[in-house]
Amino acid sequence: MLTIVTPSFSEFIYANKLRSTRDLLISSLRTAQQQALRRSIPVSLCPSTDGSTCKSSWSSVTGWLVYEDNNRSNTLNAGDEIIVTQEETGIRSITGVATV
Repeated sequence: MLTIVTPSFSEFIYANKLRSTRDLLISSLRTAQQQALRRSIPVSLCPSTDGSTCKSSWSSVTGWLVYEDNNRSNTLNAGDEIIVTQEETGIRSITGVATV
């Protein structure tokens, strides 16, 4: 009986982690949108592993940053303000359609 219960509990934990990561990402996107409108400056979201620099690819990264792009360079620079940091979640992929 224990072997039957364990896989379904693991799937339950993973599903909750997936939902939580999805909700965090949607929240970060909404924050980026609100801050861009409020500040009248581009606000970007990028992949990050350390909470202070952007990576060039999402392929092995599960964390992210939302930052104010003051000089409109589409890259995180010294003068840009980091608005949101999200540590790596361990979820490698979220697929689907969402309205933000």
